[in-house]
Amino acid sequence: LGFAGNHHIRSPLLDACSRRVTVFNNAFTNLPLTLPAHSAMFTSKFPSELDVELNAEPLSREWDTIPEILSRFGFLTAGFPRAVLTFPRGIEQGFHFFDGRSKHGSRGDSVPMQRVRLMKATEKFESKEIKRIGNVVKWLRERERNGDNYFLWLHVFEPHLPYAPEKPDRYADFDLSCESVDETIRNLGPTWHVPGQSFTSQDLASSRTLYRNEVLWTDRLLQPIINHIVCESEHAPFLMITSDHGECLYDSDNYFGHGHQVTKEELHVPFMAGVLNKGMASNGLIDTEPVQSVDVAPTILSATGIEYPNGMRGRNALKPADKKPVIPFSCGYPPKFVGALNSQYKIVWSA
Repeated sequence: LGFAGNHHIRSPLLDACSRRVTVFNNAFTNLPLTLPAHSAMFTSKFPSELDVELNAEPLSREWDTIPEILSRFGFLTAGFPRAVLTFPRGIEQGFHFFDGRSKHGSRGDSVPMQRVRLMKATEKFESKEIKRIGNVVKWLRERERNGDNYFLWLHVFEPHLPYAPEKPDRYADFDLSCESVDETIRNLGPTWHVPGQSFTSQDLASSRTLYRNEVLWTDRLLQPIINHIVCESEHAPFLMITSDHGECLYDSDNYFGHGHQVTKEELHVPFMAGVLNKGMASNGLIDTEPVQSVDVAPTILSATGIEYPNGMRGRNALKPADKKPVIPFSCGYPPKFVGALNSQYKIVWSA
C-alpha cells in the first residue's frame, strides 16, 4: 500500500487515514487464510488453539469474540462479511446484525468462493458492493442518530484472486487497449491459482498491475464510509484497518495466492489503528514493533476502556510491549510449515 512505502500502488484514501492514526509497519498474520486469521483477530487465540486452520473448520462457540464481549457492555454490533465468511463459520456469534447467510452452502467452503469469482467476472459485482457499502453507511447513521455505542466490522474481499478490478480502475497503468486487458484477464484467470504454472514476463507484469488496480478500486470503494466518519460523525471513532493475509504474486514462490507458504509476501499485512480525528492534521505515527492478528481484539477492547481478559494471547498494540514480541505463524495447506519471528529473526520448520 502507498502508506507502507509502495510507490507503485495508489491507495489515496487509506494513505490519508494513515496520517491520522498509528501505522504498524511490521504487522503479520498468524495464518494466511481468511477464517483462521479472522478467528485469531476476534478471539486473540492462535488458530492452532482454536482448531481453525482451514476455511472449512468453523470457530467453536466456546470461544469469546470481540462482538460478544462488547455486546455485554452495551455496544450494538454489526458485521458485514464477504465470501467464505458470509456462511455460518462461528465468526457471526455476538453480532446483533450480521449481513450473511443463515445456512451453509451445499458444498461448504467452495460455494461462496465460486460465487464471488463468478460475480467478479460480471457487471453485477460492482453494483452489489456499492449497495453493500451504502447499507454500512445507513447502519452507521442510524446508530449515531440514536446515540448508540457501536462496533462495526466490515470485510472486503479485494484485492483477491481472480484479479479482475472493476472498470475504469481495471485499465489503470496499462499501455494495452481495454479489450486487450479484458482478454488478458480471461486468459490468465484459470491459471493464477495453479502452483507451478509458468508465466511469461508480460503475463507476470500484467497480473501484478491488475492486483495493484484491485487495491485502487477497493480504496475507492471505501470512500463513502470514511467520508461519513470524517465529515458527518459527531464523534471521532476508533478505526482499525488490517488484513487477514498477504499475497504471493509469483515472488518468492511460483504461484499467485495465499495459504500455501509462510513467506513474507503471505504473512506481512497492513495494520493501522487509532482515533480518526477530523481535519487535515498530518499527525500519523509509525510503530516498528511487530504486531499480529491476535493483537486486534485487545487493541479494540482497550480503545473502548474495557479490560481485555488475561487469557488473550495478544496485547494492546497501541501501548509499548512489556517484552519483545514473538509472533508464531503457520500455513493452512500441506505441506504444513510453522514458525516464529521477531524484529530480528525468523525461523521456519516443517510440521
